[in-house]
Amino acid sequence: MLFGRGKKRSEVILTAALLMVAVLVLMIGAAAVGSYQSYVAKIDRLEPRLARLKGLESVQARVLSAEEQMARHLDSLVYPAQQELSVVQANLQQTVRSLADRAEVSISGTQILNEAARGKQGRASVKLTATAAAEGVQRLLDGILSARPILLIERLEITPARVRRGDLTQNVQLELTVSTFKAAS
Repeated sequence: MLFGRGKKRSEVILTAALLMVAVLVLMIGAAAVGSYQSYVAKIDRLEPRLARLKGLESVQARVLSAEEQMARHLDSLVYPAQQELSVVQANLQQTVRSLADRAEVSISGTQILNEAARGKQGRASVKLTATAAAEGVQRLLDGILSARPILLIERLEITPARVRRGDLTQNVQLELTVSTFKAAS
């Protein structure tokens, strides 16, 4: 009887040990299946991203070419960064005076404005005071529009000029502030 009881106890211990091993194997298997499903879900989320990257890779050359073209275009619109601001200001004043002369605008004065004092670094402005016929003002504005580096009209004030007796042409007094930029260094 003693022998039978020990056999029974051994069977119970063996069964419990096998159950524990089986539960452990099931837990490891469940964890592995869960991890597998998680990785599959991550892969499914990565597939559209990879497709977008491949699409970007295929147009990368065109994007770089467009970037270079835009950089060249931008460089044609502003003064170079290495050019001194005082030189840019003098060039702007000379350009505005030249445009006014070509448009047959009578200049009474130009003034270089100190934009750095107003916190506008890399920017040059000139104030022009002049008298002209309406057609001359139009030619001046057209010239400013087509100038390179680009010129921006910040302020334009037009008032009728005094008419001299016997003068049939109607002139206007013009006060114009024009700005340009130099590239950031």
